[in-house]
Amino acid sequence: MNNSKKEEIKGLIKEGFELELISFELDIPLSEIQEIKEEIINKENAEKNDKKHYFKMQNLRQRYFRLFYGDDRVSKETETLSAKDLKIIDDTMKKIEQKIEEMKGKSKEEKREIARNILSDIKIIKKYQLNIEQAEKMISLISSTDLQKLNRSEGDKLDIRIKEANEEMLRNYVKAIDIEQSQTDSIERLNELKDKIRASREDEVIVGALRVKINNKIIKLQQQEARDKIRNNIPERIKEIIEKLVEGSLINIDEAQDIISQEATKMGKSNGKFALTEKQQRVRILNQIKTAIMENTEKYHIIEPETTILQMQQLEGINIEQAIKVIIINLINSKDFERAKNVLNDFSKDRIDIKNQREIINLRARVRNAEIAEFVLKGIYMNATKQEEKEFYELIESGLKRGRVEMSSVFLGKSKDGTRNITLADIWTNQKQRTLR
Repeated sequence: MNNSKKEEIKGLIKEGFELELISFELDIPLSEIQEIKEEIINKENAEKNDKKHYFKMQNLRQRYFRLFYGDDRVSKETETLSAKDLKIIDDTMKKIEQKIEEMKGKSKEEKREIARNILSDIKIIKKYQLNIEQAEKMISLISSTDLQKLNRSEGDKLDIRIKEANEEMLRNYVKAIDIEQSQTDSIERLNELKDKIRASREDEVIVGALRVKINNKIIKLQQQEARDKIRNNIPERIKEIIEKLVEGSLINIDEAQDIISQEATKMGKSNGKFALTEKQQRVRILNQIKTAIMENTEKYHIIEPETTILQMQQLEGINIEQAIKVIIINLINSKDFERAKNVLNDFSKDRIDIKNQREIINLRARVRNAEIAEFVLKGIYMNATKQEEKEFYELIESGLKRGRVEMSSVFLGKSKDGTRNITLADIWTNQKQRTLR
């Protein structure tokens, strides 16, 4: 059967003609007609499947950005206004300011006419999310005494319309504060924003919720600052030990032990009566060494992982499992998943006592989950065609099924304001399906 005849039959089938009738009229075996019908069904199912997986990838992306930005409103409103929009806002605000100035000395009737024109201008402004300064200026303009008490009679609603416009600008103002707090990590600026909220006359429930959000962010940032201070306040001689460890060149272990002890003693004396004991200071220094290697991956790039592990575990207070964990996390944070897996293979049960294999199993899962997270994030941020998005989603889905992955263990990072962790379980299409089997 040639292609043109086949296409003709497909057209007849799609139009709803019975297969037996087509077979009789065209003198073609019914079995061949049925095969073409099956081909049409398979193609339609494949197209439905493609479309379904494309939209699933879109949903995945939308859920991620909703959590990343906090909500759809904030993510949408953080978009920068165009130069054209900014000019419209600026010109309209100048018109309102001029009209309010014109009201001075006018009769009540003339003021009412100008006020109606101002309300028309405010409708233009309402289309945009203003920044804090713009919203403050609008509130100040609408609160002008010349725009008050303009009702002609008891049933007149001009004053109500002006009041409603003012309330809308107050809501715009609170939103502007919310947007800015989501974009800054400055504790000083967050305190300023908190003071601005306190002065707001907007609904107390909304204002109260935003105040709590800012307070929580300030506390988290202060805690992070305290942790960073402890983490980064590393003595120079300890930094030298760290550098030698990551290079695999810490040959003189005894000398390193002495330096750690000396620095622990020095730190204890410098902190007065509230100082930690020398033993506690030593633990603190060892934690600084481990944390620096795990987190500062740009500065501390591991050259020979196995050598670094063996040298680390020779330091008093660091066992082999801790050393392996430090190096694996460094490699995970460097996106060096293959080397991480190779290290875990090297330190299998042949090299470590069997009772400690649980830690190795956990680290294997951690590497796998980090690799999945990196792959998912690549899909979320990719600029792709429908077909590519569909294929990408299918790859994620099949990978999860093969690995029996617990989605809540796949960490995709923190929200933009740093207040919550985002996992694959939070954004997967089927929220109830935590593990694909």
